[in-house]
Amino acid sequence: MEKFSHFRQLEAWQEAHKLVLMVYQAAKMFPNEERFGLVAQMPGAAI
Repeated sequence: MEKFSHFRQLEAWQEAHKLVLMVYQAAKMFPNEERFGLVAQMPGAAI
């Protein structure tokens, strides 16, 4: 069994972090009128 000294070494964390970054990038592409609606909810849901 492999031991990790930090949670960031976990593959699951690394993949989840990639997903969060992709969601933030996608949220930037939405129109301004969505800024306080769907866009505000997406990063929180991803985290």
